[in-house]
Amino acid sequence: SKKALETVSVARATPEMIPELTQIVNWAYRGEGGWTTESDILTGRRTTEQELTEIVARCSSTADEAFFAAIVDGKPVGCVRVVKESDCEAEI
Repeated sequence: SKKALETVSVARATPEMIPELTQIVNWAYRGEGGWTTESDILTGRRTTEQELTEIVARCSSTADEAFFAAIVDGKPVGCVRVVKESDCEAEI
């Protein structure tokens, strides 16, 4: 059975989460059964641990970008990156 959503928490992504978040992003965009797939138009990995390491580092030094992880039972299960575009717009 599936766990209740009340057990999900959200926190800023940390360097320790990067290996799991890399797998999650690549599965979501390139794997079968992800929320979307780009596998019919692109091949290879969507992201790398190096790219996410750079994003996490950049997010810790700016207020214009944030990278969050959804966490269940202490493990990342999803993520979202938010980038400020203007005073009233952001890209997710």
